[in-house]
Amino acid sequence: MILAKNQTAGMGRLGRSWVTPPGKCLTMSFIVRRSALSPHAAAVGPAAALAVRALLADFGIPAKVKWPNDVEVDGAKICGILAEQFGQEPVLIIGIGLNVNMTAWDFRQAALGRPATSMRLALGRRVGMVRLPKRLRPLWEARLTRLMSGGFAALRPEWERHDALKGAQIEVRDTAGHAVCGRYLGVDDEGRLCLETTAGEVLSFWSGDVERVCRPS
Repeated sequence: MILAKNQTAGMGRLGRSWVTPPGKCLTMSFIVRRSALSPHAAAVGPAAALAVRALLADFGIPAKVKWPNDVEVDGAKICGILAEQFGQEPVLIIGIGLNVNMTAWDFRQAALGRPATSMRLALGRRVGMVRLPKRLRPLWEARLTRLMSGGFAALRPEWERHDALKGAQIEVRDTAGHAVCGRYLGVDDEGRLCLETTAGEVLSFWSGDVERVCRPS
C-alpha cells in the first residue's frame, strides 16, 4: 500500500485530470502481481470500488458503484479508481482517489463538468483522514481474496446490490469514441457490462465510459 499526502499531477481514467487539494483527498495505491489475479485481472478495479463503498457504508454514507470503477453518492462521484499494469514482470497498480474533505467551493473551482461530492458534504462535517487507509485495507483484502478464488462471479451479488446503473438507459463510449446506447442489463460473471440495444442485440464491454441517458425509475 502506497499513500500520497499530495498529488501534483493526478490522473483519472481515459487521461482525465484528477483534482486533489492537499489534505482533502485520500490518494493511495495498492500493488498486486498480475500473475496472482490471472485470469481475473480485469475485475480488480470493480473489486476496489466495492471496498471503497463498504468503507463509506461504515460512515453511514449510502454509496453505490458505477461500472467500471467509480463510486457515487446520489449520482455524484465521490471516488475514482484507476488500475494500470507496469513492469516486465507485470504488476497491477490500483490507484484510489477518494474525496474526503472537499467542499462545494473546491468543486466549483475545479470546474469538473460533472457532479462530484465528498465525505464531508455527505456527512456535514470534516472527516479525519489518518485512519482511513487502515480501515480500507482489510475491506480491499477481503474482496481481493474473493476475486482471486472465485473471479468476479464471487463479487457479483455484492455489485448487484449496490449498482448505480440498475434500470438505466445508458450510453457506452469506447476509447475510440464510438458510442452505443441501450438498456443496461448489469455486469456478467467476468465483470463485463452488458447492454441491450434498441434493435434487441445484446453487447458486452470490457471497458468504456458510461453515462446515463435517463435516471433509473
